[in-house]
Amino acid sequence: MIVSPEKAAEIIAEGGVVIYPTETVYGLGGDAFNPSVAERIREIKKRKDEKFIILVGSFEDIWEISEEVSPIAERLIETFWPGPLTLIFPVRKSFFKFFGRTVAIRISPHPVVKKILGFINVPLISTSANISGEKPISSLAEVKNLFGKKVDAIVEGEPWGELPSTIYDPDSDIIIREGSISIDSIKKSLWR
Repeated sequence: MIVSPEKAAEIIAEGGVVIYPTETVYGLGGDAFNPSVAERIREIKKRKDEKFIILVGSFEDIWEISEEVSPIAERLIETFWPGPLTLIFPVRKSFFKFFGRTVAIRISPHPVVKKILGFINVPLISTSANISGEKPISSLAEVKNLFGKKVDAIVEGEPWGELPSTIYDPDSDIIIREGSISIDSIKKSLWR
């Protein structure tokens, strides 16, 4: 079922799982504070230890989840957000049950993601729409074929890229995954 961002937000509010386009590839997600949503996504992706990225609508939303934003993280946010750089932050103790001690967060510039977040009052779980270990999907036909019967809806729109976001931990200076933004670009932004 192809739906609008507004309808997707209703489905998410009811605990549903949707696929939506991002600035990188198709994302698979739902309410970040609903443990059953996280478990269902793990089953869909066929991976028990799947870690998730959390999409938020604004810089201020980070402070609701994280205890601190380091100066290095702030510099990267100024350079790359909104965009395909996911940063690791320490989590507020009240959110350990949802995320563990750290959480991966980014702000997406994609209008579909922005609309969904504008309709819901919670962050959005985001993981690439693919079976664990396989290449992320960037075509609607593939998404429908692989996940059409496993998710509650697919949100109208197209992703902008073919690579997932780059994941970087500014506190330990570790690139967890190189994706749309190169390691060199991150390093250059920190050296200037």
